[in-house]
Amino acid sequence: MHRSLSRLSLFLVLIAAALPLAAADDARQQRFGTDVGVLARHALTATADSELTLGDVSVVDLEDGTQRLRFARQLNAAEDHFFFQVDIGNATYTAWRGDSTKVPENIRRHSAERFGNRTRLSVGASSVYDPPPNCGLPSGPQFEPCDNPCSGNSNAVLTSYDGAWNWLADTEGNLNYSRGGVHGCRWFSWMTGHCLPNTNWYTQSCNIVTGSPFIDGGSGTIEGRYYNTSAGNPNLTTNIRHWLRIDYAAPATWVYYEYSFTGEIYTTFHIEFFAWQNGYCFPY
Repeated sequence: MHRSLSRLSLFLVLIAAALPLAAADDARQQRFGTDVGVLARHALTATADSELTLGDVSVVDLEDGTQRLRFARQLNAAEDHFFFQVDIGNATYTAWRGDSTKVPENIRRHSAERFGNRTRLSVGASSVYDPPPNCGLPSGPQFEPCDNPCSGNSNAVLTSYDGAWNWLADTEGNLNYSRGGVHGCRWFSWMTGHCLPNTNWYTQSCNIVTGSPFIDGGSGTIEGRYYNTSAGNPNLTTNIRHWLRIDYAAPATWVYYEYSFTGEIYTTFHIEFFAWQNGYCFPY
């Protein structure tokens, strides 16, 4: 009897330990686009040649018969840059660091030209550099003056390439935030961004889905849709959709990304991820 109880107790402990992990995973999945119902989710695993592990990467089957690549990335440094190749058929990915020689030299050079001039907030004589999330959590109004008013931004660029490393399109999101107020410490944030296709691709739409100036939060989403026609034939159209969400919160910023396409089927393709963030507190 005691042995049975011990086994039951161990089982309950294991279930209880797994619940927070499952709840966190479910919460992350809910932050992706929900315009089409999900039938199944297939986690992708890193190959032996992968230089880093990305964590939460998956392909989902949707009710409309299409598939979407999804991944969630936690930003806990000033900058994050990597490439990865997705193999849908084998449910794997291979990830390389941004400066890896495994990535073609012309791609690395093009990337350096695009991202090398990203601006940083200037540091004044009376300011203190304090990367997010150290200047606070956007958790709501506090009815006292801000000891450390803050401003900053969290940014991400998602670039898609085909299997031969031909650049297709960029989608960039910029989440800006500030905290201040003499009569009550309040958070404000707003989302901007842009969509940039290759010369033989076209932008169908580029929308800030959420991100109008709002109080007591830190989240924004941008969706870019692109298309390409083969020799101008509308019956041979390939469509690409980028969906990018940035959440600013302690202890780190999270970026959620979806990629999908219809038309010409790429069973192998490449994604580039570049993100950077800045935060500044200004003590009185």
